[in-house]
Amino acid sequence: GLFSDEGSENFYHNFYLSSGNTSSPIHYDGYGNFLTVLDGRKEWIIAEPEEILKLQYDKFLDHPNLSPINVTNFNASNHPGLCDVRWKRAVVEAGDTLYVPLLHSHHVYSPPGRNMALGVWFTLP
Repeated sequence: GLFSDEGSENFYHNFYLSSGNTSSPIHYDGYGNFLTVLDGRKEWIIAEPEEILKLQYDKFLDHPNLSPINVTNFNASNHPGLCDVRWKRAVVEAGDTLYVPLLHSHHVYSPPGRNMALGVWFTLP
């Protein structure tokens, strides 16, 4: 089937478990992503693909899908484009599912407290 992971390069999944107060770097995925929060909460900021040049991906060549910008501690004069990015915000709580399309830059923060989530990445054949 479309979402079968047997021998497929089109489907990946991860289970996330933490005590919260975790944060991802700004990054984009080369797949579409459904994230379902099973317990706790995740706070997302998401940018459209056309914002990619403002996020300085070209400065972190070892990992081309990661931005070198630390959103929790940055100097706006060192990253002038970041202030111009049009972010969308989503708060995903237990029982909610968020769809993040392919190549949309995003940052995820999990506030303190138990946090469980299931992520499913996929490409359409």
